[in-house]
Amino acid sequence: MSFGTRVPAFCRVAISLVVLAILTGSAWAQGVLKILRETGARDVRINIVILAEGYTAGQQGAFDFDAANMINTLLADPFYSSYGQFFNAYSIFVASNESGADNPSTNTNVDTYFNSTFGSFGIDRLLTIPPNDTDSNYNDGEGRVFNLLANLLPEYDVVILLVNDSKYGGSGGPVAIASTNQLST
Repeated sequence: MSFGTRVPAFCRVAISLVVLAILTGSAWAQGVLKILRETGARDVRINIVILAEGYTAGQQGAFDFDAANMINTLLADPFYSSYGQFFNAYSIFVASNESGADNPSTNTNVDTYFNSTFGSFGIDRLLTIPPNDTDSNYNDGEGRVFNLLANLLPEYDVVILLVNDSKYGGSGGPVAIASTNQLST
């Protein structure tokens, strides 16, 4: 029996999807870009993008609400409010398999897309993504952020990762990170 060149169409589609998943690192990493506010062309505005971390597929509505609330709170601050017309704001939703963030102090480990963790470098409320002291692989955290941005919003200026965890915490750097705690956002 010869395998020949006749491969059923559904097999070709399945093989293509597997190859795509291998090349992109994940089949569910496509991301959903939404406009939160657009006051002008991206090339002449400050473009803020908020990415979802620790939100499951069923929590996309909660992320949409939290992202809009974060932008509204930020731009309502007197420091920014008089310059509001110079800001565009966007969100990117990528589903995680589980909600929240890792927290070594409570032995909590969750399966999230950007691998966020509290307690980084021995500081309880320091919330980071790789590379960090628990995972040095750039491609497990920041690399995923910048790959999504390159594909969905290359004109970004400010990146905020919003982590679906009520514990107060966050960090700065190339990617600002904040939990959903009222004091963080």
